[in-house]
Amino acid sequence: MPKYLAVAETLQKLILEGDIEPGARLPSVRSAMRRFGVSKNTLIAAYAHLEMGGAISVKDRSGYYVARERDNESARAPYIIDHPLSLVEQKGQDILNDLATLRSRQGYDLLSPMLDPKLLPQGMVSRTARKILAEDLRACLTPDFGPGYRPLRRALAGYYRAREISADDRDFVTTLGCTHALVSAVEASTAPGDTIAIRTPTFYPLLRIIHSLNRKIIEIPSTANRARDLERLEEAIERFNVRACFVSVSLPDPYGASLSDVDKRHLLDLAERFDLAMIEDDVFGHVSVRNKMMRPLKAFDQTGRVLHCSSFSKTLGSGLRVGWCMPGRYAKAMQNVRSIVAPAMPVFEQALIARLLESASFGTHVGELKLNVRQNIQTLQNALGDGLLAGSHLTSKDGGLLAWVRLPAGTSATAIYKAALERNVAVAPGGMYSLADRFDDHIRLFLGIETHNFRRALSILARPTGRLPSQLP
Repeated sequence: MPKYLAVAETLQKLILEGDIEPGARLPSVRSAMRRFGVSKNTLIAAYAHLEMGGAISVKDRSGYYVARERDNESARAPYIIDHPLSLVEQKGQDILNDLATLRSRQGYDLLSPMLDPKLLPQGMVSRTARKILAEDLRACLTPDFGPGYRPLRRALAGYYRAREISADDRDFVTTLGCTHALVSAVEASTAPGDTIAIRTPTFYPLLRIIHSLNRKIIEIPSTANRARDLERLEEAIERFNVRACFVSVSLPDPYGASLSDVDKRHLLDLAERFDLAMIEDDVFGHVSVRNKMMRPLKAFDQTGRVLHCSSFSKTLGSGLRVGWCMPGRYAKAMQNVRSIVAPAMPVFEQALIARLLESASFGTHVGELKLNVRQNIQTLQNALGDGLLAGSHLTSKDGGLLAWVRLPAGTSATAIYKAALERNVAVAPGGMYSLADRFDDHIRLFLGIETHNFRRALSILARPTGRLPSQLP
């Protein structure tokens, strides 16, 4: 664990256990440096981490203070989504329209989570595709009416066993991409009118889809205080008769730290106690820049309550519309739901992914993709250090393909988004990942961009003649 996180966790524990009272002043930077035996930069980073989560606040020329619970109640409380569907859809449609205009001008899109064409493994895919078509064209043109192309399901089982998840080919149902898997999982595990708890920020189109399926949404906003987040979730489950939870342990949030293995086990304990389905989106879990790949919630599932959904759209390219679900106890319902939309699955794309998974070239491609991501993280850190978005700082740098940047107090991510568009660069305003319009003090950047293009996009934002202001209304 980085030193600053260790210091932050120690202070957080003292606050939660009441050793430091709400409203109390924290030790000065100098005295805390001596107490914890760390550098000034480490101590300031620890305080900044706690400030991001709302645990402490800073007062000019006075120091750091423990926040009072009432000051953060509205930011932490679960939020019942009860907007008309037309308004929910319009929020996303406005951004889609902006992106269409940006692409027509050949701008730089750091918002959409689609791999840069320069990062796609075109040679590897082309060679494999030609070989498959030459060997058995007829089989590739014949639809698959079962739970999925068996060679792909076998290849996926081997891939997941390498991730320490017990699996065989019978555990998978293939789908038309990860979004299709998630929608099918919602329909297989819940009924119209049921309530689903969703930890935000999350995949925004899914919020629209769940709303359109006539499911109620309880939004649980993430904070740096993971223990309190889980308490909020449990309170919401009891109060609002929640029937399912949507989780993504591989999706980074503005507070950097991910769910620990202890937190994952706690989620599954909640699932058992309250008879819940856990719908997991792991589409970003295949490209991790951590030394050890994060284990998804499914790795801890002993009773089949997790419907684990994923695809390689963020690894091999969004055009390969093949996803899958490991539905556990909901397998029969999952197959029935999928058969309504896709009674027959295309074989060629499934065969292609199966061959790619079994090839050593797949691991080489993922390694090169991770290297590109690490370079982009360093580029972003350097740009922020040189004054891009003055007063901002990177809050999640080990989240694989996504990075969150916290803006200075009083700066609107929506305003930054609009100003960036004027320079032909799209960045994601944090508010778009919450129907309650939270996280407008953060922007999210997609790192699956070729390093030269990424560096060029940041340089456009930082040009003296078109510099983004450090503070916007």
